[in-house]
Amino acid sequence: SDDPDDFRFAYNQTIILSGSRDTKNGKLKLKLMAEHSPSFSTFLGSFDGVDYREAGGAIEWNLKPGLNTFWARIKTSAGWLGPASSIKVLYKPPLHIGKPL
Repeated sequence: SDDPDDFRFAYNQTIILSGSRDTKNGKLKLKLMAEHSPSFSTFLGSFDGVDYREAGGAIEWNLKPGLNTFWARIKTSAGWLGPASSIKVLYKPPLHIGKPL
C-alpha cells in the first residue's frame, strides 16, 4: 500500500458497539471488542466518570435521563492500559401523558 495510514493503528484499542435497546426502560446493550491486543487480559469500564472497574465483553447499560458517557479500555496481561474509547448517549425518557408518575 502507498498509504502510510494503513500501517498506523493503535495497539490495545477497545471497540465499543451498541446493540439492542429498550428505550422505555432506559437500557442499552454494548459489546466490547479488543483490537490489536496480543496480550489482552480484560476490559475496564467506567460509567459517567466513576472509577474504572473490570467489565465483561457484553454490558447492559442502565441510562439516566440526560447525557450518559461510557468509557472502556483494555488491560493487558502485563498490566498495561490501552487508550480509552468512549460512547455518549443522550437519553430522553418517554413522556407519560395523562398518567400519574
